Amino acid sequence: MTTKGIVMKQRFILFRRAGVYYYEDTTTGQQLSLRTKDEAEAHTLLHSKNEAHRQPVLNLRIARTYLTATDPEVARRTSDYEGVNVESVMLLYICSPYMLLETARA
Repeated sequence: MTTKGIVMKQRFILFRRAGVYYYEDTTTGQQLSLRTKDEAEAHTLLHSKNEAHRQPVLNLRIARTYLTATDPEVARRTSDYEGVNVESVMLLYICSPYMLLETARA
């Protein structure tokens, strides 16, 4: 009896143009630059994008781990928003990438 793994189609694929690495969203066809010429870095960035799409909750936990490593008090600190903690704000930013741009303009 042989067991075959389930192969999921990746949301983002990698390609190179004029020495610079780009990714393409296979759902929308949109192509954007990864702004790197380093192949290893491009693969790491692409992997992160695919994982962010596949497991958004896990990425919140990873982000919290990175933040805690640099500033242990970040988990206990409250945000500037009344009654909202940092974790809730991080989840909001992960769910809506444009929210960060909107708050930067204010």
